[in-house]
Amino acid sequence: MKVYRLTPKKYSTDLSGIGAKLYGGRWNRVGVPLLYTSDHLSLAVLENIVHIQNPAILPTYHALTIEIPDSFQEYSTNDFPENWLNQDAFESLRKLTDDFVESGKFLAMKVPSAIIDVEYNFLINPQHSLFKEVKIINQQEFSFDQRLFTR
Repeated sequence: MKVYRLTPKKYSTDLSGIGAKLYGGRWNRVGVPLLYTSDHLSLAVLENIVHIQNPAILPTYHALTIEIPDSFQEYSTNDFPENWLNQDAFESLRKLTDDFVESGKFLAMKVPSAIIDVEYNFLINPQHSLFKEVKIINQQEFSFDQRLFTR
């Protein structure tokens, strides 16, 4: 199965999940490595745009196509608290991820995007035994269309 990741060039070969481990996120607490990917490159773009603070000083980005084994547990919005989009629900989402990682049953979690909940992000556990089969199959430079940042 193919998933997509958009990342600054200097991190483009790093699939370790170290960024998520160091800083945490909606789905993981600090200390838990996860590789955040999306089912479409366009969703990966949107997932990055919401975090870009100053589009005038963007580094060079790379778009990655990653092949992963078909080993994932799928979640729907019904599996989350009603307020799952709000920051005060992050702790319960992180608990769900902790339980997922601890169980070791699947390589990845398929979760609805907080931006477009009918599209999905795949959160890959780099500590899973199948992670050795995760491969970058395409990598190319990516430039954001500046119209995305004009208001």
